Amino acid sequence: AKPQTSGSQPTGDTSSPTDHVDKTNEGTAATVTLKNTQFTPQNIKVRKGTTVTWVNEDTVRHNVVAFDPNDISGLPTQNQLIGGGERYSFTFEIIGTFKYKCTPHPFMTGSVEVVE
Repeated sequence: AKPQTSGSQPTGDTSSPTDHVDKTNEGTAATVTLKNTQFTPQNIKVRKGTTVTWVNEDTVRHNVVAFDPNDISGLPTQNQLIGGGERYSFTFEIIGTFKYKCTPHPFMTGSVEVVE
């Protein structure tokens, strides 16, 4: 018999840090950083009931608003700007994928995928 090669190496975690979507956050809190006029990580996956906190580490002011005015997540379509060192939190209670953006910097977008 030929030696088996598939699955025999202890490769460990094969996901790379550049994966498009983070692994589902197992806890009830997740953090997104606003820095260099971008959201990091840009796309996250969380469980229903998770509070996502956006922390502004930029020198310019940003906000977090629903990308789609008909968004059912409850994310506001208008929101106050937060300055450097400030934060904004929102708890996602509805399952789905919700895109968001920064009003003054519409090229800044991100998404939160909410799963059961």
